[in-house]
Amino acid sequence: MVITGAVETDQASEAVRSAEEEKHDKVEQIHEEIQKVKEQREAVAEFPKKVRRAVHVRSRKTKVAEIQTRRFILQESVMKVMEDLMKTAGESAEGISKLIDAMKENNRKLAAVCNSPNNAEDEGY
Repeated sequence: MVITGAVETDQASEAVRSAEEEKHDKVEQIHEEIQKVKEQREAVAEFPKKVRRAVHVRSRKTKVAEIQTRRFILQESVMKVMEDLMKTAGESAEGISKLIDAMKENNRKLAAVCNSPNNAEDEGY
């Protein structure tokens, strides 16, 4: 009986050791799985960061393009106004030139009237 008890104790001890080894192996396996999940979680968390960074960069590029477009549109409008002003100034210069010519002609006619012999008779009054 003692031998049977010793054999049973030995078998029980072996079963406990085997169970402990299995438990240890399971714990190691779970630990490895946790590490993998942590790494995957970090990789997944990195993806939104990269997306936000890309969107931010894209947003800056879009803003720069928008500003450049505004400048182009404004520059085009300013150039159109300047062209219109130059046309008007040219037309005004022609008009002023014609006005000056007309005034010279009127002044010449007035001088002719003032110097005419009929005007000499009127000076006696």
